Amino acid sequence: GIARREGYEIMFRQRDEENARAYARRPKSIYRAGTATSSQLDILRSMIAVCREQEITLHMVIYHYHAHLLETFHAVALWPAFEEWKRALTRLVDEGNRARATPVAKLWDFSGYNAYSTEQVPAPGDKKSAIHWYWEAGHFKQALGEVMLQTMFARDGRGANIQFGVQLTPI
Repeated sequence: GIARREGYEIMFRQRDEENARAYARRPKSIYRAGTATSSQLDILRSMIAVCREQEITLHMVIYHYHAHLLETFHAVALWPAFEEWKRALTRLVDEGNRARATPVAKLWDFSGYNAYSTEQVPAPGDKKSAIHWYWEAGHFKQALGEVMLQTMFARDGRGANIQFGVQLTPI
């Protein structure tokens, strides 16, 4: 309703401003001071262990953000922490998958710049144009979620979108 009444640009602008203020105040490290861990990473490590014990496959996704939000990460100096977070998640998944013939956890990264994340936002005052993939920079629409799921669960590459999303594994 808001998109139809006020246009997408105003939703993007409002969220961009909120995100910039909030992210500028955030710590620039993903770890507790003086450590190489955090309570959130510890919780995830425990979740992976439970999945391993219960023989449950855990599918994790690094969210697909619009380029507006990725640019905010750069502007407030959070890009290095964002990249370190992805490396930390990859290490946790690798640790959880060791000594297993079948992986217990899979990590997919849909972040980054691509045709979806760079979808053009309508101009200010344009209340008629709609965008297909996003509500605003931090929330994508169901259609993009379906593309992500199709990519993640394509069998033998059939139906996978090779231009979008990558399964992260250690180097």
